[in-house]
Amino acid sequence: MNLLLLLALAQSAAATVEGTAVDSSTGTPIAGVQLRLTQYSGDPAPYGAASGEDGRFRISGVAAGPYWLIGEANGYLLDLFAQGFAPLPLRPGARMKVVVKLARRSVISGRVWNEEGKPLAGAQILFAVPYRDLLTSVLREQVFRGAGDTSTNALGEYRLSLPPGHYRMSAASGRYELDQEVPVEIAAGRERSNVNLRLRRRIAFSISGRVTPGGRARVRANGPECQGWAAT
Repeated sequence: MNLLLLLALAQSAAATVEGTAVDSSTGTPIAGVQLRLTQYSGDPAPYGAASGEDGRFRISGVAAGPYWLIGEANGYLLDLFAQGFAPLPLRPGARMKVVVKLARRSVISGRVWNEEGKPLAGAQILFAVPYRDLLTSVLREQVFRGAGDTSTNALGEYRLSLPPGHYRMSAASGRYELDQEVPVEIAAGRERSNVNLRLRRRIAFSISGRVTPGGRARVRANGPECQGWAAT
């Protein structure tokens, strides 16, 4: 079998992904979107393309397998809440057409205080999505790309850029924590300000004593704030 025939067989077994990148709110094609295929495991793959002026793109020569299709552009992120969470199951020689939906980055900002009303610097701002059990680390990285779980400044202020969607928000800072997650909805391309959080001091205590007569025993502490065992 000569080299040309091997190349022809390899090309016939390769898959192709093509489609259009659009604004998820308006359906308008988006030019200059950087699209790439990432293996289901999260490992990088050497397949990618950029959308043209009409939003169209084509990624060819792709080896068969399941992939995540990731896309981003200036001011835009992949809208997973509109796009869905299913990977692309590319079979040998398949030609798959997709519409990639992107949303304008949204902004959320506010301040974090303690129980005394003092700003908390360095408080970690955390977000979870309702579909976290379905999200792989690859998709979570894409959802929070460019924002991450950030921390407050010296004035207790934070400002994050996120894709639109429904989130559960929390924060923590040293001995302080939020009683429960706060549901937050962020609209595409909008800024939501004054989302302020008040943290309370974690309750921590220790119990000590003596068990007689000498020997080993198990002591259990129960309460609304703790539960645990200790062995003498």
